Amino acid sequence: MARLSVIVPVYNVEDYLEECLDSVVAQTFTDFECVMVDDGSTDASAAIAERYAARDERFRLVTQENGGLSKARNTGIDHARGELLVFLDSDDALPANAYELLVGALDESGSDFATGNVYRLTRFAVSQARYVAKAFEETRLKTHVTKLRPLLADRTAWNKVFRRSFWDKHGFRFPEGRTYEDTPITIPAHFLARSVDVISDPVYYWRIRDSGGLSITQRKFEPQALIDRLTSIQEVSEHLAADGPRGSKRWYDETVVADDLRHYVNTLDQADDAYRQLFLDRVNEYLDLPHLLLGAPSNPWRPVEVAIESGFVLLLGAAVTCVSWLTFRRLAYLESLLTLCASCQRVGDEGRWMGFEQFVESRDSTKTTHGMCPDCQATLGPALSRTAGAE
Repeated sequence: MARLSVIVPVYNVEDYLEECLDSVVAQTFTDFECVMVDDGSTDASAAIAERYAARDERFRLVTQENGGLSKARNTGIDHARGELLVFLDSDDALPANAYELLVGALDESGSDFATGNVYRLTRFAVSQARYVAKAFEETRLKTHVTKLRPLLADRTAWNKVFRRSFWDKHGFRFPEGRTYEDTPITIPAHFLARSVDVISDPVYYWRIRDSGGLSITQRKFEPQALIDRLTSIQEVSEHLAADGPRGSKRWYDETVVADDLRHYVNTLDQADDAYRQLFLDRVNEYLDLPHLLLGAPSNPWRPVEVAIESGFVLLLGAAVTCVSWLTFRRLAYLESLLTLCASCQRVGDEGRWMGFEQFVESRDSTKTTHGMCPDCQATLGPALSRTAGAE
């Protein structure tokens, strides 16, 4: 019986599937089975998968009616026989030594799972995925998210090798019928693990598609994608509130504000009115929940104080501060933000609006809009002055 089960959900990826499966064949770690799950493809994907199964006994093809990525992954888990589990999306690819590095780390450490660095893949080149760069600065065996907080950004399932015993112990199943299904598994797994191995070398090439349709992560302006992402965020936050170690929920909520929500705000001006309204309604529903007050009394300014104390006073997208964002409905100036000129909307390398540091350093509201043009000062100045009192 193979040690490692590689689970590959397949759906309408005829343009990418051969490159994906070739990268599995090329692995320097050879003690694996590859469970390909065709999720009702309507193109040539199933035929391509059948060819690999016919010529290499390590490859098996399972077919099912279309049910989505989560259902296909869960089906693959049910058919897997290995003591280790790993997931591979069928439009992505692997470095040749990926599984050797991950399995080798587990053999040395005894950790519950190993996770490795991610590179973005285009038709031109591969490059570091910036959102996880800090987490994978160096290799660390037997570490933990409570020791290495940047691992909160490590939310994908496919750059990890899990011990099957750990997976089954906690009853992990991907939530079916929606996208953004990784986070409800990976963030709890980080906290539930006794220890985790972190590999700085790239173990996964995550494709940016330029043909054959957009990937899930490239469809962020679809309303259902927004709803699915916020559903996953809320599930994880509530799980950590109930079962996570002390401080874990607060750490996660801070990353949601600083990363997930900024991801949308940065480009919200490109969305239509209906999407913006959905965004406002659903995000405010999440931000206004009592659990976001992080254990504080019912005081709308308490999250502001907590965020400032913990160093997460950041600009989210077009000059939206953590202060402003957590009281977004009360200040109600999204439309004003979206009318700022392009130069004043620009986000710096560290995600900060030019001039915000002056706001943090001084309670003098006349300095809050330092560096902005006169028109934008008039637009945004009153709102930032109101946040100065909280600071």
